[in-house]
Amino acid sequence: MDIPSIQPIQPVRLLVGHVDADTAFMVADYPYGRVLRCRIRYWIDTDTRRSDHVGWQRFVSQTTNPRRPGNPWNHPKASTYALRMWMYLDEVGHVQHTRIGQYGIAPDQDARLRLMRIYDQMPQADRQVYEQLLAASQALPQRWDRWEDTIAFLTDQLREHHGQPPRAVNGFVTRDGQPYHVGETAYPVAVAVARLRLAGLALPGADESGGESGGR
Repeated sequence: MDIPSIQPIQPVRLLVGHVDADTAFMVADYPYGRVLRCRIRYWIDTDTRRSDHVGWQRFVSQTTNPRRPGNPWNHPKASTYALRMWMYLDEVGHVQHTRIGQYGIAPDQDARLRLMRIYDQMPQADRQVYEQLLAASQALPQRWDRWEDTIAFLTDQLREHHGQPPRAVNGFVTRDGQPYHVGETAYPVAVAVARLRLAGLALPGADESGGESGGR
């Protein structure tokens, strides 16, 4: 992936309280095939049955069937379970979701959730769970230290090159004449954090949580 310029990471609207089909977030006009339209609803399902995964969550969507009389609901479609799941409206009003996998919170993931303002909008109970997962992830500091080193490097690059980040190809940039892996999904986040650092700003929500991944 060649990224000559980085688009800002836009704030989103977190959707909360949609925990089953009855409380789902509803979209009244949604494409169904090439021509037809239907309704679709979304919610976050929390596992209460399996002892090894109690509290894990998954994203669920369900459409109506306009080909059948009465437009009945189709069978719901669900993602795999994750430690935590959130759904939100993106900058164009589409429902999206993001998750924390079984290996915990990566530094770029923490930064992305803050840049998108998802962290700011979490209900208090949800934020407490997030902070517990974050503390467990930061107990193994190696990848967090590497992230901080990456942010420091990119901040220096932005300062030296008039705000332009280094060219990235497939998640690699050149550092000290050698390929340096940042990651395809992590690179835009790292650049956004470095731009904040260059401006003397912290990540949103970092002051109150102590969990800023770009300047621990």
